[in-house]
Amino acid sequence: MQKLFPRLIVFVYTLFLTVCVLGAQSKGVVTSKIEQEHVERWVKRYLINHAVPFFSFVYNGRESPSFLAEWKVELTEEKMDKVTSGYTLTFTDPKTMLIVRCKAMVYADFPAIEWMLEFENTGNDDTPIIEEIQAADIRLFASEHERYILYHALGSNHGENDFAPLRDIIKADSEITLAPKGGRSSDETALPFFNIQAEDEGTMVGVGWTGQWQAW
Repeated sequence: MQKLFPRLIVFVYTLFLTVCVLGAQSKGVVTSKIEQEHVERWVKRYLINHAVPFFSFVYNGRESPSFLAEWKVELTEEKMDKVTSGYTLTFTDPKTMLIVRCKAMVYADFPAIEWMLEFENTGNDDTPIIEEIQAADIRLFASEHERYILYHALGSNHGENDFAPLRDIIKADSEITLAPKGGRSSDETALPFFNIQAEDEGTMVGVGWTGQWQAW
């Protein structure tokens, strides 16, 4: 029996979350009601109702949105502590018995969601090829007069521009790709933390993966 665990962790990286929480507590900053309502709506839509896939992969040459609805799905919820709730969303292929498990944590005192994907082969044979795993595959929509701005940073190349901040306007029908070099998470061209900012709201992303990654 094979077990595959690509540890692709996205939204929101634990280190950054810890810093934000401690900083907020020390300065007396309180999370706004609107921010928490955004999180609650996201949890209801993507986890509890699981009507819209928020990750994707290719399995045996097919893209996951085309077949996940045919798989058995289960959701379990666990109260981790006073402010943390854990959700486990499990999809099982009835033919090959491949299990795709999404483990998420939601915080009552901070507007953040953290999740990780696990792939496990519970069948008797090798699975077909699993590829192009996108731990976060989410669409953000702007109004006709709104625009998105991507705030990100360079990685480190042992130079004077290490971790230099960058700002890009995301234009319609354009594509921006972020990725480090050399198989290290913050090597030269990209830092694994970025912020997608709209007019009145935004999404901060952290890639909790110490190897090569890519976002676009």
